Amino acid sequence: DSWKGIADTYADNRDKAALDAKTEFSFAGNPMMVDFDDTASQIMVFYLQNTGQVILEDSIGGAFVDGVRPGTSVASAVVGGTDWAPGELLRVTLEDSTSPWTYVDGDEVVLLLVANSVISKGVRGTDTLTLTVRLV
Repeated sequence: DSWKGIADTYADNRDKAALDAKTEFSFAGNPMMVDFDDTASQIMVFYLQNTGQVILEDSIGGAFVDGVRPGTSVASAVVGGTDWAPGELLRVTLEDSTSPWTYVDGDEVVLLLVANSVISKGVRGTDTLTLTVRLV
């Protein structure tokens, strides 16, 4: 039984690594021109593209701005479709009217984003993206 457990764990890790290699997304558009509303709502909107080979979950797995998760909401929706399939865009809206965000147009912030694939063979692929963007 213990050898079977080890073999199963190895197979799961192999399947996870293979799915991770097919799970990829990138920032779509100019990172120096991220739409930002600096009113009390503090809303930023940007687009991500599925550049991998598998369908990704249409809810962003994680979003952090300068290391802080937005306090009000993180919303996402596939543009013109139902699945975030390869080549498709995801519109992401981050809102923070409750935490210490005090950004203004022209500020540069670091985004850390996480996306996950849909589950396949009992595992989920993951990709992360960290980049500096300018709010306008």
